[in-house]
Amino acid sequence: MLNQVNQKVFIGSGNLYSRKASNWSQLRAGTHKNVGLQKEWDKFGEDQFKFVILFECEDAADVSFLNKCERYWLDLTKATRKEYGYNTNRQAHKNEDFVLKIECLEKVAE
Repeated sequence: MLNQVNQKVFIGSGNLYSRKASNWSQLRAGTHKNVGLQKEWDKFGEDQFKFVILFECEDAADVSFLNKCERYWLDLTKATRKEYGYNTNRQAHKNEDFVLKIECLEKVAE
């Protein structure tokens, strides 16, 4: 997820078809568990946030590799540092979904 105002990112993984719907629903309701993300969503508005899929797969054999990719994007974008992102944990999620996506910006933090 990309905040287009300040270029902050939220990196996440999960089922491609439900992740965006779940995040957007919680953010719209003001109930997202990520307080920093919720605060800036409320401040800047939904139109300033973009959902970007960086990588996806449909093969269970790729899940381990995709978890490594998530950690890579967390490190590359510095998403756990408040000035760059909204992630509060560098640990990539153990993903059992066969479709994994990583939310991020098109332009990564340098």
